[in-house]
Amino acid sequence: MKVYVALDIGCIECLEDSAILGVFESDDNANSIVERMAEKQEVNWRGQHEFTVKTVETNVEYTPEYS
Repeated sequence: MKVYVALDIGCIECLEDSAILGVFESDDNANSIVERMAEKQEVNWRGQHEFTVKTVETNVEYTPEYS
């Protein structure tokens, strides 16, 4: 099953936390919360954040490769 993970990636230089904003079956719902939280963060700006949606499959192990 494919799901959409809404993410707030905080600023490593500013020590701003990252957060999972939600996991959704619909990309529209995931993008909606990303847009809302980006607007909210812009009003209360405390460091750089990146808001994004990633698509993942459930019951799959993801192993990053570090070089």
